[in-house]
Amino acid sequence: MNETPRLWSVSTVARRLGVSRSMVFHQIHLRRLAAIRIGRFWRVEPDAVAAFLDAHRQAAELPELGPVVDDRQLALFSPTGEDRLALAADEELVEDEERLA
Repeated sequence: MNETPRLWSVSTVARRLGVSRSMVFHQIHLRRLAAIRIGRFWRVEPDAVAAFLDAHRQAAELPELGPVVDDRQLALFSPTGEDRLALAADEELVEDEERLA
């Protein structure tokens, strides 16, 4: 006799993962989380949640390659004249606060 697989509701998956229901629906629609549609309801097998977590765990464990910076990227993060003035003013405020403390 075949045993009926356990199926979790989207709310149960969201609660177990600590995310919103809309996040679970989003992952289902992106096909990152396998789910079964029964009528108008979505159900998820616990093994599918485990596979989803394993995939994300592996992605999080990839070695860091370090920043890739070229002149164009550096220009995006270089402060303009107005930004430099604001940064200098912020530094002066911090120095003033340190002296007063």
